[in-house]
Formats: sequence, C-alpha cells, structure tokens
Amino acid sequence: MKRILLACLVAPLLPAVLQAAFGESAYHPLAVFVVAVTAINVLQLVLGIPGYLFLLRTGRHRLAAYALLGFCIGAVLAIALWLHAQSAAPLLTGLRAAAWFGFLGATTTAVFWLVARPDRSAAPPA
Repeated sequence: MKRILLACLVAPLLPAVLQAAFGESAYHPLAVFVVAVTAINVLQLVLGIPGYLFLLRTGRHRLAAYALLGFCIGAVLAIALWLHAQSAAPLLTGLRAAAWFGFLGATTTAVFWLVARPDRSAAPPA
C-alpha cells in the first residue's frame, strides 16, 4: 500500500518536468510545472486509479498495459479538448497534441508502474 501511495505522489513529476521543459507555453516553466502536476494528480484520481484497479482485477501487470492505459488517457483527453476548442486549429495540431499528451500519459503510468511494481505484488496464479 505504501508503494502505491508513493507511486501516486512520484508519477506526475517526470511528465510535469517534460511539459515544463519541452511543451509550448508562454508561461514560466515553474508555473507550467505546477499546473501540470496539479492536472496530472486530478487525472490520476479520476481516471488513473480506476484504471489501475481495472488492470489489477484483470491480471494485467506488465509495463506495456500501464503505458497503453496512460497513452490512451492522455491522447483521448487531448483529442476531446481539441474538438471542444476547434476554432481554427488544423487536424495536424490536434494529432500532434494527442501524441504529446499520450506520451506524457504513458510516461506517468510507466513511472507509477516502476515505483508500485504491481507485477511483483501480484498473487501467483492458482
């Protein structure tokens, strides 16, 4: 249980640093970092923890399953935001955002997996 809590606290840090360092923003990188950590924590509570419980319940304990879950969450969120705000943004902009935020989501869940290591705490099959 302690590893899962630690994983929830640590997982948003690397993607937030990546967003602050490489994301396109007119704001100061520290402000981007704080907003990114906050947003990732909210997404983790709303979508990440239920996704983790689903993967745990279905017996998927590999890194690839977690990274795919994170990529899907990030990409679907980016596409939804692009569709909602589609003023004059071209399709390529939406796809680029989906790829970037999908990468950040996969990074988040990969860090979570590396800290929590659900593959080691899983009960052996009967």
